[in-house]
Amino acid sequence: MPSSHSVPRNLSGTINEKQQSQGVGTPVIVITDVGRDIDDAVALVILASLKRMYMINPLAVIVTLDPVKERACLARLLLDSLGLHDVPVGIGTDGGSRAGVELHCFDGVCACQNLFQFEKGSDLMSRFLGGAESKSVKLLCMANLKDVSHIFDTHSELLDKINEIVMMGGAHYSDETQQLIPDEDAYNNHCDVNAARRVYDQCQQLQIPTTTISRHAAYGCPLAASFLDDLAKTHHLLAVEIRNANFKAMNKLWYKANLPSDDPGREKLPPRCDKDWFLKHFQVSEGAASWQESYMLHLYDAMTLLHCVEAYREIHFRPKCYNVGGTVHRVSGVLQDGVECSGVADKDNLLTEIRMLLRQGFKSAMEPAFEVRRSNNVAIINDHLNMDEKLDLDHIDEEEGEVEPG
Repeated sequence: MPSSHSVPRNLSGTINEKQQSQGVGTPVIVITDVGRDIDDAVALVILASLKRMYMINPLAVIVTLDPVKERACLARLLLDSLGLHDVPVGIGTDGGSRAGVELHCFDGVCACQNLFQFEKGSDLMSRFLGGAESKSVKLLCMANLKDVSHIFDTHSELLDKINEIVMMGGAHYSDETQQLIPDEDAYNNHCDVNAARRVYDQCQQLQIPTTTISRHAAYGCPLAASFLDDLAKTHHLLAVEIRNANFKAMNKLWYKANLPSDDPGREKLPPRCDKDWFLKHFQVSEGAASWQESYMLHLYDAMTLLHCVEAYREIHFRPKCYNVGGTVHRVSGVLQDGVECSGVADKDNLLTEIRMLLRQGFKSAMEPAFEVRRSNNVAIINDHLNMDEKLDLDHIDEEEGEVEPG
C-alpha cells in the first residue's frame, strides 16, 4: 500500500465543516465500497483531479460494506496518497452484507487499523448537510444504497439540502406505475434490495432528482487493461498498487464466476455472472490462450463520478430522461428492445478525458513530494559549498532530476 502522510487523529476534531463546505466546486458527499475492486480507487484518483480543477468539492467520503473499518483505513490511505488530506472519512453501514466481503484488492490494510479514528458516516453526512445551503449538495453513491436509505430514515429534515443523488446500479421506467424502479439484478441494488427500493421511491415522492448509471453505460466505454501498465510508469505507488490489485481482483472474480450459481463462495455475485459472462463482459479476445492476455476494463465508478459534473454530463453522456411528478430523473445506459444503449456520446473522447484525468491525478499528487525532494537536495549540496556557490531552486533541472551550479 502507498504510505499515508496522515498521523493518528480524530477526524471530527480537525475538520472545519463550514470551511470545507464553502470550497470551490460542486459539493459532493461520496459513498464507496472501496477495496472490492480497483474501480473505486480509480474514481478517487479522478476525484483528486476534479478537485484541483475546481469542478468538485468533496466534503467527505463514507465507506460502506463490511469490513467497513478496513475500507475506511484504505480510503484514508488512498486519499492521503493523492493529497486529499483534508477530506474526512466516515464509517458507514454493513451494506447489506452481514457475512462480510473480503477486502481482497489491496494488501497491508489490516496493519493500519489502529492508526486512525473514524466517526460514523451518518454523523459526518448529517453535519455537512446541516451546514449546507438548500439543494446544494450532491450525494454520489458508488456502492449499495443502504447508507442513503439510512439518512432518509434518520435525518429527513436534511433532505432538502440534497441537490441530486447520483448512483451506480441501474433502473428502468415502468409505464404501468409511471415510476422509476431499481434494477434488482445490479450488484449494488442486489446487496440491499429494500434499501434500493426505498431510495428510489422516496426520491420520486420528495422530488429529489436522481441520475442512475447502469452497467450498460460502462459496457459502452471499455478501457484496455494495458493502460494500467502505462499509469504505473508514473512511479506513484498507488498507480503500481492499482495495477497489481486489478490482476488479483480479476483472478478472484474469474474464480467466483466459475462456481455453481448456488455456491456460497460466489458471495453477492449475481447468478447471471458466470464464465461466459466473464469472457463477454471483459471482451476477452477470441483465440487468446488465457483471458489474462487480452481483456478490457469497465470504469463504472469513474463514469458515475463524472456525472456529478454538469459539463462532463452534457459533453460525454446522453442519458434517458424521465419526468416523474415534475422532477427529472436520468438513466445513463438502458436496454431498449433487448439492445444495449450505453448513453455515451463519443467513446473515444470520453476515454481520452478519463486517461487525462488519471494521469493528472497521479502527477499532481507527486508534485508536493518532488518539491520537498528538490529542497532537500539543494540543502544537502549547499552544506558542502561556500557562500559564493550556493544553489537556488530555480537552477534545478527538473526534467533530469539533477541540480546545476548557479
